[in-house]
Amino acid sequence: MRTWLLFLTFPILLKAQCDKTPNTTPTTWYVATNGNDTNTGTVLRPFRNIQKAIDTARPNDIIELRGGTYLLNNELRIRTSNLTLRSYASEWAIIQAPTHIEDISSTIWYSEPCVVGGMIENLEIIGGYYYGLKFENNLGWDEPIVHGTSNIIVRNCIIHHTGRDCIKLVPYCDNISILNCEIHHSGVGIANVSAQNAEGIDNVNGDQMLVRGCYIHDIATT
Repeated sequence: MRTWLLFLTFPILLKAQCDKTPNTTPTTWYVATNGNDTNTGTVLRPFRNIQKAIDTARPNDIIELRGGTYLLNNELRIRTSNLTLRSYASEWAIIQAPTHIEDISSTIWYSEPCVVGGMIENLEIIGGYYYGLKFENNLGWDEPIVHGTSNIIVRNCIIHHTGRDCIKLVPYCDNISILNCEIHHSGVGIANVSAQNAEGIDNVNGDQMLVRGCYIHDIATT
């Protein structure tokens, strides 16, 4: 008689970064276009890649980008609560992703629904196959409580020339504030993701969103 062994594999959802313990004293990490990821992330020895700083940081930390353009070869994934990402004082950082590579679906993606709190400030965000900035939920994750990234402030940013929507909120992404931002030129991607559905801000059932003092123009649809 033959015995058959059946092995079932299931995806493992890694959310450990949301469980990081905050630093006793919040740390400011620095990134520069001429930095190096073997550096310590200080102002004198900055990192080169923004994702390196994001993955190193803990809740309540700050990441400051020195002036210049940061060209991405992957989307930035924020998986830490209460993290601030901003330009260095009196400088202007530009984060740019391509619009023709589907794997880079967003320029900045709050990819973990357990993220609560944080800020993106004084940055220029360009591109993304679908979105410049996306907030995620856990629908379909087989978890008992449905929730999404919440309590994020986006302030004094310019978000533009995205493949589809400039900013995307999915259900349960609540209390997102978009303040004093310029949002323009949505839907510039290739034909299958372009102006047929490309809002400036596409909020799908996220509650208590606040939009104030923004200049929204040259939007492909709504």
